[in-house]
Amino acid sequence: MCSAYRKKPEDQTNEEWIADYDRWVAEHLGCGTVPSWEFSTQDKKRGADKEFSDLRNKTGSNPEHLFRYLDHRTTRTGGLAMDFETLDHKLNATKFFNVHLTSKYNKRYPSGNRGQFNPPEGGKFRKFWMQAVCRPPYRWSRVHKEMRSALGGLVFVGKIEHATDSKGCSYIKIIDIWPE
Repeated sequence: MCSAYRKKPEDQTNEEWIADYDRWVAEHLGCGTVPSWEFSTQDKKRGADKEFSDLRNKTGSNPEHLFRYLDHRTTRTGGLAMDFETLDHKLNATKFFNVHLTSKYNKRYPSGNRGQFNPPEGGKFRKFWMQAVCRPPYRWSRVHKEMRSALGGLVFVGKIEHATDSKGCSYIKIIDIWPE
């Protein structure tokens, strides 16, 4: 994910982008890096996708990892982004769920870190919650207050893929997650 202290890719020089890429490869893929003078920026971008697809091909599908829950945030477009981290602290990944940002009285909840939301009935978030916690929250509209205490001590298994957001920042996306 893009951090607040890091420049956006379009604002970086080629050297800054290559240094960020080398750091990303070392942290997330555990591979050695190639000296930056040997390849162009486009070759580096293609290399990240190739290394991830090589990792996927070795496991037969998208790689599975063990995760623990970190935090959540809501987006302006009605999404819930849940952040997870591998047990060895080497990989951060995000899982997205569709949720409502309005109450049953049409009051709009503000979006942001640890924001309030209302998961739809029969939605994937409710199914995920019931698999993980095995009991419904006190109220579904107040589930955001119980997330850290209920999910914090659990271990999850997740399949991941490499994705890019609308600003061009790359991140690791969880495509499927379930409790261990």
